[in-house]
Amino acid sequence: MIAQTFDEVFSPQWINTHLSHRTHDLILLRQLIPWQPIIDGLVPFYNLKQGRTGCALRTLSAVSILARLRQLSDRQVIEQSQENRYMQYFCHVPDQNLRTFMNPSTLCRFRKRVGQEGISLIEDEVFTCLKRAEVIEADMMLMDATVLDSPIIYPTDVGLLYKAFDKMARLATKGHIQPWWDTAHLKRRWRAYHLDRGHHRTYLEEFHTLFQPALAGLKERLDPLEAPLDHPKAHALKTRWRHLIEVLTLLDEQTQQKLAGQRHIDHRLVSLDDLDARPIQKGKSHPKTEFGTTLQMTFNRQGFLITTENFIGQPNEKTLYAPHR
Repeated sequence: MIAQTFDEVFSPQWINTHLSHRTHDLILLRQLIPWQPIIDGLVPFYNLKQGRTGCALRTLSAVSILARLRQLSDRQVIEQSQENRYMQYFCHVPDQNLRTFMNPSTLCRFRKRVGQEGISLIEDEVFTCLKRAEVIEADMMLMDATVLDSPIIYPTDVGLLYKAFDKMARLATKGHIQPWWDTAHLKRRWRAYHLDRGHHRTYLEEFHTLFQPALAGLKERLDPLEAPLDHPKAHALKTRWRHLIEVLTLLDEQTQQKLAGQRHIDHRLVSLDDLDARPIQKGKSHPKTEFGTTLQMTFNRQGFLITTENFIGQPNEKTLYAPHR
């Protein structure tokens, strides 16, 4: 069970005695943050009829916010709240419960229960009220980005085509179908490619010539799979088969563009295992190029993290000027 509302636990006399600094940031934030809407949003994560009464949502949400604000661990934020009157006031913990109001494990269980959805709800309510109060200046934001590396082998055009044969072979095995290309010849040419790296374009043309009929065979063999199969995972197999055809068709088109002399190909595949990975240059001397996706973060001038977004590729980092409201 969980309390759905909260009452003020600090008397005016307690506030006058212990909180001499009336413009302290925690006092101001306590007044700005909409606690009841946060509680209302978190209540659905709990059973209102079963279980013993736990720590109040008002306190749990406040301690979570305080830990993020002060960059403290679960144990540190509880210990400091027991020693600091302003933290105690912000977290809504009366004197009689101060020494035993929360165990660090309670915070951990709280995060697991509400998950990303619940934490996002708290953050949205807090940032909305701070923007409305103009604590956060939303008219000017700074962007920064970093690379989220993907654990992939350094890609080559020939390597991608050879990997495509491996993908088709694995799927054929799942469908109890023998490979429809000369695997022995393919392996011999792969070894020859590694022994003679000076003629990359020649091998690219050769492997592409081998790849195109293999891709056509993959499409032809999808038709028999459209009929009902006795295999219990037939639907999943057909879905994987269609998805692989789409990916390899894109690889075929991009390889043709490469052979035609194009140097910059939009959304160029660099891995068949991580389709979102892209080559990203971040101005480093080594490695000059990293492979992965881009995490872009937006900050306001006060240093508040406003948004995060994961991009495929390399968006430009810049200063944004939002429209005035």
